[in-house]
Amino acid sequence: MEKKCRIKIMRLAWIAAFLFIGMPGVFAQEVDAEMIDSNEFIMRYAGAEEVRPVFFALRSEPGAHEIHLLDTLSSEERSRIEESFQPPAVGVIRDLNQSVSFYLSQADIPGEGELSVAGGRLTRINKDTLVFTSFFQSLKADEIRVFFEEGHFPGGVQVNIFSENDYAFTETQLRGRIDEYGFYTTTTFADHLTIQVVIPLEQLEEELYFVISRIIHVDNRYLPEDERACTLDANCSTANSFSGINGLRRSSGRLYFPVGTLYYFCSGNQINDARAKDWQPFLLTANHCFSTQASAAGLEARFYYWSTSCNSGVVNPSHIIRNGANLIATNSQTDFTLVLMKQFSADYFLGWSTSAVANNTVLHSTHHPGGTLLKYQRMQNKTSPDFTCTGFSTANYHYTQTTHGRSAGGSSGAAVIDAEMRIRGQLYGWCFLSGADECSYSTYYNMWGRFNVTYANNNLQYWLNNGGASVAMSTIPLSGLNYGNVNVGSSFNLNVTVTNTGTRPNFMNLEAGNATITGTNANQFSIIGSNFLYLAPGESGTFTVRFTPSSGGTKTATLNIPHNADNITSPRTITLTGTGVANPCSDIISLGSGGSANAKTYSKSGTGAWNTTVCGWATPGQEQVYSFVAPYTGNYSIQVTETNNTYVNYFWKSGSCSQTGWNCISDLNSPGVYGNFTLTAGQTYHILLDSETTALATHTFFVFYNPCQNITNIAGAGAANTQTYTGGGSGAWFTTTASPCGFACPGVENIYSFTPTVTGVYQVEVTAASGWVNYMWKSGACNADNWECISDLSSPGVYGSMDMTAGMTYLILLDDENSTPGTHQFFIRDPLLFTLTFTVNDSNGDGISDAVVNLDGTVYPAGTYIFNDLEPGIYNYSIARSCYETTTGQVNIVAADVTEDVVLTNLPGDANDDGVVNVSDVVVIVNYFMGESPSPFCFNNADVNNDGEINVQDVVGTVNIFMSGKMDPWIALNSSVAYLHLKADGIFIESDGTLAGIQFELTGDNLDEMELISRLPGHAMTHKVVDGILRVLIFSIDNSPIAAGNISLADIKNPAENLQWHDAAAANLNADAVEVILLTEPLGWRNADAPEGLRVYPNPVKDLLWVEFHNHSGKPAEVSLTNTHAQQITAQKVIEQGDIMVSFKMNELAPGVYFIRVDIDGRYFYEKIIVN
Repeated sequence: MEKKCRIKIMRLAWIAAFLFIGMPGVFAQEVDAEMIDSNEFIMRYAGAEEVRPVFFALRSEPGAHEIHLLDTLSSEERSRIEESFQPPAVGVIRDLNQSVSFYLSQADIPGEGELSVAGGRLTRINKDTLVFTSFFQSLKADEIRVFFEEGHFPGGVQVNIFSENDYAFTETQLRGRIDEYGFYTTTTFADHLTIQVVIPLEQLEEELYFVISRIIHVDNRYLPEDERACTLDANCSTANSFSGINGLRRSSGRLYFPVGTLYYFCSGNQINDARAKDWQPFLLTANHCFSTQASAAGLEARFYYWSTSCNSGVVNPSHIIRNGANLIATNSQTDFTLVLMKQFSADYFLGWSTSAVANNTVLHSTHHPGGTLLKYQRMQNKTSPDFTCTGFSTANYHYTQTTHGRSAGGSSGAAVIDAEMRIRGQLYGWCFLSGADECSYSTYYNMWGRFNVTYANNNLQYWLNNGGASVAMSTIPLSGLNYGNVNVGSSFNLNVTVTNTGTRPNFMNLEAGNATITGTNANQFSIIGSNFLYLAPGESGTFTVRFTPSSGGTKTATLNIPHNADNITSPRTITLTGTGVANPCSDIISLGSGGSANAKTYSKSGTGAWNTTVCGWATPGQEQVYSFVAPYTGNYSIQVTETNNTYVNYFWKSGSCSQTGWNCISDLNSPGVYGNFTLTAGQTYHILLDSETTALATHTFFVFYNPCQNITNIAGAGAANTQTYTGGGSGAWFTTTASPCGFACPGVENIYSFTPTVTGVYQVEVTAASGWVNYMWKSGACNADNWECISDLSSPGVYGSMDMTAGMTYLILLDDENSTPGTHQFFIRDPLLFTLTFTVNDSNGDGISDAVVNLDGTVYPAGTYIFNDLEPGIYNYSIARSCYETTTGQVNIVAADVTEDVVLTNLPGDANDDGVVNVSDVVVIVNYFMGESPSPFCFNNADVNNDGEINVQDVVGTVNIFMSGKMDPWIALNSSVAYLHLKADGIFIESDGTLAGIQFELTGDNLDEMELISRLPGHAMTHKVVDGILRVLIFSIDNSPIAAGNISLADIKNPAENLQWHDAAAANLNADAVEVILLTEPLGWRNADAPEGLRVYPNPVKDLLWVEFHNHSGKPAEVSLTNTHAQQITAQKVIEQGDIMVSFKMNELAPGVYFIRVDIDGRYFYEKIIVN
């Protein structure tokens, strides 16, 4: 409570306004105060007491994203607290930096261990249980509460909270779906807490999710110390002099509640209603404290919050904290708020009266001024006070003058009662004179909202006086629970869900319990956990009822649920039915001698008699015991052939059947081979199957002598290592399906291991045989798959062909085709070795004696073609010889010597033996033609037309090969005779346009001094004097044809004396030979006939070249610059007569040989130029 308003007082006496309050009428209503009998309280509500929860420790320290840490309060937050006094604030509501948003259906669930998810740690405790852990801290808070913004908690889920000094509890109200107002956890008295959500996976039938978004931070420094003077401890003598002080104290609560972003405190009292059948925890407080459902939902009330003795300052250790309420009614007219707590609270309920309160009536109140331990205040009612405060008329408020104690901030909302323990109003604040002091009682009045006005104007009779408010209830199931079959001595749980189907504010809290079980077999059923539920409107809870049959047969009983609901008769009765089944040892099924022929199907549901946990998991399901007589001494396994994906634990033991002494084979839910346990021939053993679920579990299985666990090692090849197989019995593999040898083998299997020391082909030699047995072999892991047949046999002999590698271990399997024993003796023979021979020829069938063989990575000397003592296997080879393509291949030596015929082929055109045909080969062929000795040089490859010589046809053919892939790409190409003309000024050719290249030879004197200048652009011309003969070759690198007609091939400069033809040849576009006729004409212009005055300078030249001569002809002349291929680079026309001078810029040309050509009147002259 705080100062609400202030009245200014003049120096002269004044008369305060008097308001007619009214006289008590004949229609006044009242309800007496009541206290629950202590025995009744214990009987009805002790079942709701909580057991301290178990904390599940993390396996590693929490990470930063799993700890939700908020710093100390900011100056802005502190300012907001300090500025709030109507009522006073003691804390703030703070948003987490990152909300914790956990949805089980979206979370990664660890198969074992733990994972960090959704702002916390998800830990696998066992197959049925997960725990989500998250840490919260608001630094330097004295108390904190955490806000669940939304969530849904299916039955069986527990939310446990842990904090300092072993403070721990289960938040029982977090069950079902959180309503739209969210849920604040019960206070923890430290700045940190840990939340653990325990999740029973198998019980969940609905989605589990929750969102945690805020923390309430309480700082006790804001409990005002300066307003505690002249307060009276509610346990001191003055208070105790009031005969009703005990009930008044027990009805009082210190209230904490959120409004907006702040956290406030006030006082309030429990108020009784007229209902005789229950105790509804209505609580009366002030409207100015709070007036919304959001605040009511976050309300926390501390009852019995008094000192242990007068002024001890020590909190009563038996105080209780109750969390959450539903808003019933509120109004600022008389400043009241009525709520219904969601939990049963204190054991004393104040009465109330709507009659008027006479002047000077002594009234009493207890409250928490400044948030202190409970204080007492005594006062007199003043129907005509000396002064009043504006807006607070005596028509709506009682004015009282204190005689003992005082109120202060935090007292607001406390009830004021008369001597008969009836509420007459609740505290608003004080109306005071200037300079007033709450320890100077004549300077102020306390103002209390009048209960009679509140009652009349807000229809409170609806809730407090049987005016229509009621309780509604439903149960699932409606009338009966059936447990089905449950093994004697074991148990099975089922739930009964109870729901308060009412809605706020018109419905009240449901009390369901204390539930009991009666009937003929009541001792076979029990309630696990609490037998009492206290549910606010819309809430649900469960009773867990366990059936534990002590004997066989059908058992029945009745679950009785007393309740205060108005819509159904109390108690609600639910019939319980279940059938006990006998001890598992009384129903043993024989597995015979094992094997697939004795497979059995386990199909059980319901709760079993035992809970054998040797495999590490609880096994609540029904058991089945099987007996088995071991036919052989050795290692056995379980083969599971089919399941319905349920987990079943498999056990074995020797000796008699009993509940103890079992050994784990495996816990499993899918087909496969499991376990390895050693048994002795002739002894009886027991196999137990027990399900991890009470739902239907179906598995088909058999026990068998496991050949993979009983492997006999064969020390080596040869008769000294003979093995004996007796067969018969019942096996596990190929019992009804054909083996790789093509026959079913129901008999027992034996497996032998063998590690060869030499790679080779091995065989099995059988020296004795009785009955048909399939022999098989494999490499790799031992199992029923991937065997290869050696033979199906019943007589001695040598069988199979097994390709084995030295150092690798192989398995030999013998499997009997029947169940009658028979003896086979066998051993593994030494491996066979073989010879590989290569014959190497060229494509003409001629032998090649010097090829090089690479066999499996080893290169042997040239001409080595025979390889002895080879082990069976696949060998990779390559055979190479210069000027031939390398041939590669693979030869498989199985069980005989092998001769491999190899043909080496040459690659036409690949003159340089580099494996490809390209321009490089053309260059090599030309060089060879011109008398060079290129190396390497493959004559057979260069002679592409296979005519035994290298000439222009081979050049053209090679160009065709690398251009088109064929030597003769043109179809039906016929060429006419070509004519070569030797003239005075050059060499000319007359052809039909199909020629691709031409070669010719000239003889004469001083051939080395003669120059040939190509006149055929796009064609290369090479020439050289060889043995006194000028050899010339003209070709195109892309086989462009020589134009048809009479074409100039080359100009002659400094022609040799006695120049004449020696020989010539031509090739068309298909590299075919074309006939050439050689013609000679008189020689023309010589060097001596150069134009008059011709000068070409400087030569060599670098920058500018000058050409000078005299033109007497009177006709135009042309001066041109060409390269060595007669391709014109630039030219200048000259039309003048007389002395001529022209120039050419040479600095942009590449260094090399060029020609200046002067044309005058159909005659021309060349001059060679060197460009530096």
